[in-house]
Amino acid sequence: MKKMMNFNNYSWLIFVLVLIVVALVYNYQNSSMLGPQSIHHWRQADCASVALNYYQNGMNFFEPELHALISDSRTSGYNVGEMPFLYYFVAILYKIFGHHDSVFRIANMLFFFVGLFFLYKLSDLLLKDTFWAIFVSIFLFSSPVLVYYANSFLSNTTALAFSLIGWYFFFRFREKQTQRLLYISIIFFTIASLLKITAAISVVAIFGIYVIEFFNISIFKFKSKVFKSKYKNLIPFLVLIIVVIAWYLFAINYNQNHRTNYFSTRTMPIWDLSSEKILKIWGKVTSFWVYSYYSPAALYVLGAMFLVQFYRIKKENKEFVLISSLLFVGVILYLLLWFSTLHDHDYYLINLFILPAFVVLSFLNFAKINLSEFYNHKLVKTLFALFLAYNVYYASSISNDRYNGWLNEFPTYKAVHEISPYLKSIGIGKNDTVIFVPDQSSCYSLYLMNLKGWTEYAGLNTSKEKIQKSIELGAEYLIILGKKTSEKKPYLTGFTNNKIGEFRDVEIFRLR
Repeated sequence: MKKMMNFNNYSWLIFVLVLIVVALVYNYQNSSMLGPQSIHHWRQADCASVALNYYQNGMNFFEPELHALISDSRTSGYNVGEMPFLYYFVAILYKIFGHHDSVFRIANMLFFFVGLFFLYKLSDLLLKDTFWAIFVSIFLFSSPVLVYYANSFLSNTTALAFSLIGWYFFFRFREKQTQRLLYISIIFFTIASLLKITAAISVVAIFGIYVIEFFNISIFKFKSKVFKSKYKNLIPFLVLIIVVIAWYLFAINYNQNHRTNYFSTRTMPIWDLSSEKILKIWGKVTSFWVYSYYSPAALYVLGAMFLVQFYRIKKENKEFVLISSLLFVGVILYLLLWFSTLHDHDYYLINLFILPAFVVLSFLNFAKINLSEFYNHKLVKTLFALFLAYNVYYASSISNDRYNGWLNEFPTYKAVHEISPYLKSIGIGKNDTVIFVPDQSSCYSLYLMNLKGWTEYAGLNTSKEKIQKSIELGAEYLIILGKKTSEKKPYLTGFTNNKIGEFRDVEIFRLR
């Protein structure tokens, strides 16, 4: 008699199908076709700009640049922050498929989906239950912030994805005690940390376990040692530290050489702020941004899960409790060091979502050990499935609001999204430099037009003298969005004598 096929061997297919359905609920089939827009469209444009400049201006990995000429005394766009691995990879895809924003979005989305898949594999490895493994991964993906940025242009979600892959291989190392698996894990954590330094929070947690075992701190003693070769296991951590420090020293030096500080390479700690500013930032977080992290119900459940795991700590779950605790401490330290960023930037917290992933995983491991009837009960699983469905719906609603509500500036800039062919038709090429108003970002409008030049970023081009300065630096055209903009900005009048084109509500003037 033929052996029956073990369905569990193919359980990953269920996860993939669920992930596809959830992505469709999030309307990824449509949002993946869009250009940079809505919340933090300016940062999205920065990332897209670096990739497009690689594609158009040579593939020199160590010379990333923007469309905004804000470096080298406003004569170049050379800028760097995180390692531009994602942008360079997308530029390679442009070489194959041609430039289109959907290529970037889909590539970024697939990176994140791979990360979710490895979180599923890790959960399945540890929990031995397909339902709960799917729950862990999809619950992480029910955060509105992650939903919005996962198929966007920022590398934050890609860094989180590489961290998730790193954790999978770390636990495989934990299980097999094969040095090769530790090296593979650290390689993924290194890439994650280079993409976003905040992703290093995972490495800090793992290294914390190494230190505890190295000094034999008995209170944290596990069922069996994680790092059995004290000095041999230290090598990959040292390599990671050297590589990450080397990159950020290069980035700091690169920006200094090009006289720019556009991409931040420093901390912005809470102790540099006044009490009034701290309260203002905290008020913005609790009244606005918090609803983008998770639904209120999910935040309460996460809080309860985090506390419950401390109720009955056994050797079997002590490791998970320690990891959650170390990640929690890491999150607090990060919030203190970069507190200033919280007022305007929801995406700065993306790599901190490794904490809720492990809180859920740790709680379920606790339930598996201490509450087996609860863990396996069909009614419990049904209730958690409904809870998950609610959170997916919530995330979908928030994401829909970002694309279709008042937060999206696209209706105002629609003509700029579509103007590029017209600009070419009137003789403006990608080597020409322009001034674009109004635009407070560094290169949003410039990227959309695929032209280099200047906007109103940091007060540029906000007076007659400043526009004259841009002309002296090489500005050849003035592009104005909105028929009433000249009335609101009377200093533009002296530069609008030579009109050479008009595209909907965009007017183009020659400056020379």
